[in-house]
Amino acid sequence: MLTRVHLASDEDWEGADVTYELILEAGVYQFRRFVRDQHQNRVDVGEINIPTVNGKPLDYIPFILVSHEGLRPEHVTPPFLSLCKVAISHFKNSCDREHAIFLTASPTPWIAGSIPANKVPHQIGAGAVWTLPEGTEVGMLEFTGSGVAAMKEIMEEKSETMISLGARMLSSTVNRNETIDTATQRTRSELALLHGVVVSVEAGLKGRLSGLPFLLCERERVPFYDANGRQELTKRRREIVRADHLPAMSYADLAIVTRNLMMDPSIAGRAYLVVDSSGVGRAFCDLLDTKSVQHTRVQMVAGENETETTERGRTFNNVGRTRLLSALNSAIHTGDLSIGNFEARDLMRQELESFEADVGASGRVKIEGGTKFGHADLAVSAALALWLSDHRSVGAHIGQVPLKGYW
Repeated sequence: MLTRVHLASDEDWEGADVTYELILEAGVYQFRRFVRDQHQNRVDVGEINIPTVNGKPLDYIPFILVSHEGLRPEHVTPPFLSLCKVAISHFKNSCDREHAIFLTASPTPWIAGSIPANKVPHQIGAGAVWTLPEGTEVGMLEFTGSGVAAMKEIMEEKSETMISLGARMLSSTVNRNETIDTATQRTRSELALLHGVVVSVEAGLKGRLSGLPFLLCERERVPFYDANGRQELTKRRREIVRADHLPAMSYADLAIVTRNLMMDPSIAGRAYLVVDSSGVGRAFCDLLDTKSVQHTRVQMVAGENETETTERGRTFNNVGRTRLLSALNSAIHTGDLSIGNFEARDLMRQELESFEADVGASGRVKIEGGTKFGHADLAVSAALALWLSDHRSVGAHIGQVPLKGYW
């Protein structure tokens, strides 16, 4: 178990660099700051902070150590160290070569002979005429050695080395039968280093994510005929019929699960999918595109505004987080959205009750919430589903004629 972490910071305290300390003391996570005095003794500064989630302190340090070799807190060789060393050496050779060229490459005129003081040339160039005594020799001094050329060859060799190291970081692995020791040794030398970093980061995220939230919201408007024989629609009914957390898995696997869910006969062709494309959600949306899963991308932003942007042919709906949560709160209180009976109903209720609104000095409202289980993911999913139901229509049908003019 991780019990202590020291982090360098860009903060200073009376001219001394501040170090952050994340510590687990008596089973409670604490955040401290300290500096070193002139004798390198520790001096604590500021107050001890005990972060809480839903009013309760954490019993672990929310910090993950990630390297290209795994998540264990052990000494590993930085993946770019070899490339950086060669790059620095290449830079030094470049400086030496530039300096040598500066000193020797420009031709320098020379004069040999007995020249009176009043005949010594003081100017050179096309506009200067030298009048020299008979027998005086004149020439241009130029560098003819191979030292500078050798520097160039060394730089070219190091350039090839850097290209080779960079290519190795992007290379793909080859499946083969080998022992654990052989595999470990190969991982530290031949395995694509960037691929190792990606795998470790994904493992770290999976270790911290208790589950991936999903939610199903049912919307219905039933047509009927009034006393005058006119066709009308009943009041819109929206109900959350399912909410839960999927087991932690890779985004590639999650994309497959999502595709299979959208192809389920019970909802296929009669449902829309909305995905939080904020942060790493954008990469997940790209994976959905590779699986031909139609979806609406929503990026949660600060404030209460709502805009639409297009990037690489993809539409992103930028919706303020406060706008989403405020709409969810209003819909639940007015009965426009109801919560059905499902296993995670109590968890969703806890998440909804955890939200608190705070009005800042500028008059802007900020809504925050969360439980120990997560960051109110189910409630945010409900807000996204509610938003989508106001922006997309599945389309009810009577016979073969679709109804027009209704959402």
